[in-house]
Amino acid sequence: MPISGCLFKIFLLRVFIISGLVFLPAGTSSSGSVMVKDHHIKSFDGRTIYVKEKYTVDENKSAGVVVCFAPCIHSHEFFDCPVSDYSLMDFLARKGFRVFAYDRRGFGFSYHPPDGKITYEVMLRDAESVVKFVLTESRVKTVSMVAFGFGAQIACCHAVRHPEQVDALALMDFVWKVSQEDHLPPGFKERLLSQPKGYLQLSHEADAFDGPLRFTTPEIRAWIKGTFTEAPVGPVLTVFSPLPNIKPADKIQAPVLIISDTQGGITSETDSFDFLAEISSQIRAIAVIEGAGHVPILEKEHYLTVLKDIAWFLSR
Repeated sequence: MPISGCLFKIFLLRVFIISGLVFLPAGTSSSGSVMVKDHHIKSFDGRTIYVKEKYTVDENKSAGVVVCFAPCIHSHEFFDCPVSDYSLMDFLARKGFRVFAYDRRGFGFSYHPPDGKITYEVMLRDAESVVKFVLTESRVKTVSMVAFGFGAQIACCHAVRHPEQVDALALMDFVWKVSQEDHLPPGFKERLLSQPKGYLQLSHEADAFDGPLRFTTPEIRAWIKGTFTEAPVGPVLTVFSPLPNIKPADKIQAPVLIISDTQGGITSETDSFDFLAEISSQIRAIAVIEGAGHVPILEKEHYLTVLKDIAWFLSR
């Protein structure tokens, strides 16, 4: 679908975000105790998927429901960082949202296949099971989705398959057609394929991940390296798959916000604009976080801007 006719909306939103003019709707709350619920649901094949829910006791019933999709080598905790006030889940919960984040198969408290070989289709079907549960649990017809990296691929593919279930997409570290292979160390794929038990020990790949984390504080780096210690090889291998995975992109109808960095070196603004030109959404936006590295949501100088931008977009 041509992007002409929507450029005004894109750049209007972009100017608002970059200039720091973040507007939140009347009636939302920035205070209140954040409550936690742990859910262990059954996926399409009976395997267990862990879902964390956060909300406030003085929950604004008119606020929306959000499902978070974590990056390739991380569990739900990526969105619930305990360091300072970095937690996206807490931030959105205090704005009145019910926020859900789940551990993909092979991560955290979800089922761990013994060989770590998890296909892309299985991950999509797990996501379908999670969204179905959230819709039923929350008694709503649609959810907003917040996603980072590989999680953005899963969220967008769900929006392609089930456009009627998605009312907004906020995407970070988003790649549509740009290959990420060039940013990986030599021999990385071979090491993945040679893992005897199907799980990559991330401590052995510390050097490969130091670059993307260079804009984070030592405390955040220590938390990431201590929290995310292994990952099943199946999801990681998807970075070598031919792109795009999101097709046909014109099936996406929900408003889309892409949060882009300028120093991460992996994503491409051109790639993002090409994606926005392909989808059918009436609202399509890019927020460029100047000076941000690969993970602005966990970077001291940028995380609060990212959290406010996401809350504003989902509350529009």
